[in-house]
Amino acid sequence: MSDVLLRTGFFKRTKSGGSVFFTYFDRNKILSELQSFVLKKYEVIEISFIDFSQTNNRETLKLLDILEEFSSVFFFIIHCRELPDTTKTLKKIAGIFSCLVFEFPENKPEKFPDREKIKKQVLKLDEYGITFSIRCTYFPSIKPRQVDFFDYLFTLRPNSLELPTEKGVGLEIAFDVDFFYNEGRAVSWFEILVAFLKITPFDFFVEFDTFRQKNRFTSIPLKHIDIEKIQILFVSELLRKKNLRSYFPCIKNIISLNGAYSRAYGEGEETVLDLEWNPQDIFGEDIANIKRFCTEVCREKGRYKVWNREGEVVIEPVG
Repeated sequence: MSDVLLRTGFFKRTKSGGSVFFTYFDRNKILSELQSFVLKKYEVIEISFIDFSQTNNRETLKLLDILEEFSSVFFFIIHCRELPDTTKTLKKIAGIFSCLVFEFPENKPEKFPDREKIKKQVLKLDEYGITFSIRCTYFPSIKPRQVDFFDYLFTLRPNSLELPTEKGVGLEIAFDVDFFYNEGRAVSWFEILVAFLKITPFDFFVEFDTFRQKNRFTSIPLKHIDIEKIQILFVSELLRKKNLRSYFPCIKNIISLNGAYSRAYGEGEETVLDLEWNPQDIFGEDIANIKRFCTEVCREKGRYKVWNREGEVVIEPVG
């Protein structure tokens, strides 16, 4: 949970238990409140919900101007129900927010939103380097249309996907997504994997749920490297069931290299890997088709160190 929750025209100080309400836009009051957060040594601020509609764009930009003054102090997370798509707003957001969370409203998700419009907006977020996550507050049942919507969410390639756990999609599947996809940092390779396996995201997580419960993985490990080991173990079993075991070295390399990169970038952790292919090839465009990659890209076995040098991830041969 974040230290502070802010809303457009409504700011709530959750950590102290007190609340401050602003019923109109007041620059001085908002500045005063943010300055008090600095004194209280808050680090994370979540903002819900900024309105990115054209009618409110001027007020939104004013608020973004204020937040920009504190972008080096706070880790800002923004929640919104309408994705920004104007160049001016996107540039401003890219310089302020650490993460943007898109919240699907509490209505029937199969009727909302315009899927192609959302995809185009997400591509713009990626173009400006804005980390994008999804929070879905409504998932009434596992019916074909809802499952189709579940699968659609993964085509957007969110950095993480938060699902309701009290009903609907169910506690188990929501937990499986959090385990394998979110905490497992699978965004960079998940779409490639399910395409190769010719399986839908929903069916993939049903398989993972069966595997996880059979092996009694009832809690998410604290360290990412331990989650990665479980991911590799599951993928190995899934490939065996589908008679695709010969592709395991390639997929293991993909998961291991991406995992090592994320740990070097996020935690400054160093990892030494024995790879079957050159890292540049694994990170290249050809990896999008695993079967063709294994057939056409030459193997270059080697040992590599993945580490963080002054904020930059370095991958270099060892020995």
